[in-house]
Amino acid sequence: MANQNSYTSTIVTMARGAGIVFFGIFLSRVIGYILRILLKHFLGLEMFGLLWSSFNVIEMVTFFCLLGIPAALSRYIAFYKARNHPRRVGGFIVASFLYLLPIICIVTVLLYWQTDYIATTLFGKPDIKPFLKILNFGIFPLALMYFFGSIFRGFKLMPQMVFTQQLSRNIFMFACLGVFMLLGVGKESAVWAMLLGLVLTALAAILLFFRHVDKKYLVNIDMAGVFVELFSYSWPLVFTTLFWNMSGRIDVFFLTIYESESNVGVYNAILPLAQFVPVVMQSFTSILMPIFSGIFANYEKNALYTMQRAGSKWIIAFTVPIFLLLIVFSDDILLLLLGQDTVIGATPLCIASVGYFINAAFGVFNIILNAAGKTKLTLLDTSVYVAANILLDVLLIPRYGLVGAAVAGALSMLIMNMLAVWQNYRLYHLKPVTGQIMRLVLIGAVAAGASFILKMAIPFHFDLLSIAVGSFLFILLYFIGLKKIRIFDENDLAIIAAVENRIGKKLTLLRRMVE
Repeated sequence: MANQNSYTSTIVTMARGAGIVFFGIFLSRVIGYILRILLKHFLGLEMFGLLWSSFNVIEMVTFFCLLGIPAALSRYIAFYKARNHPRRVGGFIVASFLYLLPIICIVTVLLYWQTDYIATTLFGKPDIKPFLKILNFGIFPLALMYFFGSIFRGFKLMPQMVFTQQLSRNIFMFACLGVFMLLGVGKESAVWAMLLGLVLTALAAILLFFRHVDKKYLVNIDMAGVFVELFSYSWPLVFTTLFWNMSGRIDVFFLTIYESESNVGVYNAILPLAQFVPVVMQSFTSILMPIFSGIFANYEKNALYTMQRAGSKWIIAFTVPIFLLLIVFSDDILLLLLGQDTVIGATPLCIASVGYFINAAFGVFNIILNAAGKTKLTLLDTSVYVAANILLDVLLIPRYGLVGAAVAGALSMLIMNMLAVWQNYRLYHLKPVTGQIMRLVLIGAVAAGASFILKMAIPFHFDLLSIAVGSFLFILLYFIGLKKIRIFDENDLAIIAAVENRIGKKLTLLRRMVE
């Protein structure tokens, strides 16, 4: 009974924390996509493609400058805070900033100096040059955003972390673009709106830091041996984070080299739609990590099996609807939101969504490897992912264009996740697929098939109505199917009851689905 109560309490913590992160990520994606819709209609497809490709370059450069230090920083803040060693916590914060500052400044100068080469020689698109020159000055505020976001994660200040690293950038960019459009300034203002949004994001992060982080962590700091400890313990995780942040950006980079501005614009429009698929998994990641770490502290084998199955089941159950709705209504969504000139991206959108669904479905296995301290294995997996992505992009994009980029990204994710699944099976005998998960996916496929048949049999002239009716039918059939096959059990009901007690509100709809 004690073990059951402990298990339920652990899952409640997971669910509450995941809820905060999920809301932040989902809202950020929605605002970010509205921003892309506005930019596409304001600038036109070709200029939109050039602008977002420029921003993609800036993001990639920023990740290389950070060297994954934020991931290590959040770990050490949590570690020394738990040991009640505030001077050491402050030492890691200050040392990390002092290490990153000169790198960022040097890279910013070098990138500005080499803008002509990147625009004309590397990409063969001289029109991208003014965007790169302006957004180049966004490297520093973008780096500050990730730096302070990692600090908030280390202190477990989840609302502040979600706002800083997920919401603020899109909110400020959206607001700045709206103001500039109302003022009637030219299309060139869009790039300045993005830069100003990044600057405001960094300023907001700084204000939140001084408001919510206790000043005791910033006085009498202890920096002895910090640099050695920062790198020697966690260098595999540092590069794992660095490589993983390249997800999707590698495809855009090579598309910018090989494809036309309009095709680059289409891919920049479909990629964030596909990235809605793993939102549920991403919201669980920061919560599952400490749970699995605690399990490995005493290596509770049964608890590992239970948590792996529970985490996978909940993630897949709520990811399947997002994934299949994108598959069924890909062309309708693109036509409604972005216009006829982007509908050619429907097939690449479906393929990219498959890749992100694979990553979400098997994401728990990557978390388990990190929690078990197998960071060298995760470094190997992400290194294989990046190498495969680059190789496949070079081979497929010149021949197949947008479809080639989507296939390259999806296959790379498949390879990486299958490696993680195989490693978990060899090490801990964890099985990636259970009968429950197979039934869950089958119910989703049946519901999606019914929605697709309705879409083909009764074509609506108003796309929003088509999407709304088809989505309602799918969700209704899907959750009725889950209820019929009893995919959830007593543990899930206990979790819901505990969450209801904690928030003081009945989750009637969710309870009816589970009971």
